[in-house]
Order: sequence, then C-alpha cells, then structure tokens
Amino acid sequence: HNELYSIPTTALMRAVEENHLQIVQVLLRYKYAHFDIDVNLEDDDGNIALHLAIEENNLEIVEELLSHASIDVNRVSNVSMQSPLMCAIRNDSADILHCLLEREELDFSVDGEHPLYYAAKHGFVESVRALLECSRVNDTNVENAFGFTSLGTALNNGHEEAALALIS
Repeated sequence: HNELYSIPTTALMRAVEENHLQIVQVLLRYKYAHFDIDVNLEDDDGNIALHLAIEENNLEIVEELLSHASIDVNRVSNVSMQSPLMCAIRNDSADILHCLLEREELDFSVDGEHPLYYAAKHGFVESVRALLECSRVNDTNVENAFGFTSLGTALNNGHEEAALALIS
C-alpha cells in the first residue's frame, strides 16, 4: 500500500464524515502523476465514502460521489451488510433515495427483498413515498418470498403511516 494512495482516500472519508463539501469536490478531482482517488476504498467497517455520505444524510456530497465515474452504487459493506440503497431507506431520506434510484445500474433489492416491501416492513414512510414515485416500482403491494405483502406487513408491524402511504 503506497502512502500516496492512502492519504487522499482517508482524506475523502474524513471530509465526507465531517460534511466538508468543498474538500470532497477537490479530492474527487485530485490527480497526482497518474493517480485517481479510489472512491470505492473501504474503511475498517467495510463502508465506502458513499455509505458515509448517506449515513450523514448529506445530499450534496452524495450527488458529488455519484458523479464520479467509478462509484459503485451497489457496494455492500462487509460489516453492516448494507448497500447504499439499504442505507438510504434506513435513513428514510427521500432526496438521497431519489438520487440513487436514478442510477440504472442500481441493484433493486434490499436484503433479498423488494425495497418497497423492506421500507414498509420497517415503517420508513419517506422511503415508501420516494419508492412509490420511482418508475421501477410498478406494484404498490409487492410480496416477499413468503407471499406477505408490503401493505399487510406494514399494518402487522404497526406502521399505519407507511400503510396509508401505500394506499393513497
């Protein structure tokens, strides 16, 4: 591991965690010799900068990272086992979810479940609403592998607001 390689990536993760948009912008454009920053390098918890930006709920930094050609929008953290899509749903962040959903290469499953089912099951109301606006969601009452529907599961788990979002 050469020093030049690790310094900008560590700096990128730190800038993301500290919500320093301008530093993130500079680092994403950083080139030294034939060096490009690795936006998909993982921290000790297996997160890439995109996971961290989503966890910080920083839409502008998420947009910057998504603009980088080599960003992996499907990278699953090896510790939390969360993809960026799962992080956005769990944070109930509609704006960030909209940005991710625009990506054609996005793996449209969360823990083997349809994202709408997952969001409804856990009562993530803003995520349910954002997913319902997505053209990739063509069935508002998706089922899991056992035949349980998103609406029934939301109701069974006491998530009335998520259930209302599904039927309105």
